[in-house]
Amino acid sequence: MRDRALTGPWAGFAFRCGKLVTPEGREFEPEDLAYLALTVGIAQEWRRMMQEHREDRGYRLDGTVVHFRDAVRRRYARRVCMVDDSGPGPGLRANVLRARTR
Repeated sequence: MRDRALTGPWAGFAFRCGKLVTPEGREFEPEDLAYLALTVGIAQEWRRMMQEHREDRGYRLDGTVVHFRDAVRRRYARRVCMVDDSGPGPGLRANVLRARTR
């Protein structure tokens, strides 16, 4: 497809001289689209993972913000450092040291 403007949801995109051109004027070579597909795949997987996390935790889907990063960090800290949820304190260092010596 050469020198064609796209319409519908793709309005603003065009094919010019064998390249896909975005509405911002960025040009993609055909081999660049393989990376674009990888990026889209990562974004789709992230969306699925976030949806599963919302469903597991019973979050409402009406604008509730899920801080997935924080949940993963807490889970990791509990596994690796054997830290309870009471917060950092004198026992934290002992638990970390005990976990490292095993």
